[in-house]
Amino acid sequence: MLSGGIDSLYSLHHLLTTTTDELWVHHVHLINREGRHRAEAQACADIVAWCRAHLRPFRYTESTIDHSAFELTGRDVLSVALEAGLIAQNAWPTARKHLDRWVLGYCLEESEEVVAGQTVSASNRRAVIETAVHVTAHPIAPPPLAKLPLIPKHQELEALPPALAALAWTCRTPQVQGSAFVECGTCKTCLLMETVRAKLTPETRPLPRRVPVS
Repeated sequence: MLSGGIDSLYSLHHLLTTTTDELWVHHVHLINREGRHRAEAQACADIVAWCRAHLRPFRYTESTIDHSAFELTGRDVLSVALEAGLIAQNAWPTARKHLDRWVLGYCLEESEEVVAGQTVSASNRRAVIETAVHVTAHPIAPPPLAKLPLIPKHQELEALPPALAALAWTCRTPQVQGSAFVECGTCKTCLLMETVRAKLTPETRPLPRRVPVS
């Protein structure tokens, strides 16, 4: 599952360069009041084009979930998991194959989050995520969720070719500046990226991305 962010980009690059697995890459346009879906969509389009040109072929699809009418939209990962189940269900009629696993991108810094004042580990949420896949994969058995070893985000960036790392989008609430989307600088991802970029050398430090407003 490709969001256009650094974690899923790192996972995609890792699988393309360290395995010979046949990959089905999928992006979900998550339309909500944060307004980041167009920037993420452009990032994914650029990432897919770069990886196909410089690495190897893979299947790529997209779907859309529109939550723009709602104030609260739940956790992104659960919406994405529902779509992953649909991909698993469609693997046989589309490719005459079954998926043996599905992959999400995670980094070490974001592997835990605070819920109702308490820190909840990602492992405690795994059952909920896998249930979402099970619902839409039915009646076939859902593929297991496979995660790469957790590493810090700056190490993910160091493992990527700089030209590819520069294509990722990292802001949850982009702002329009002239004819481009730019990072807001205040959302939780932007604040994390400040510390991440500070750990990188100039050669591996991607600049905040600008995405043309379409």
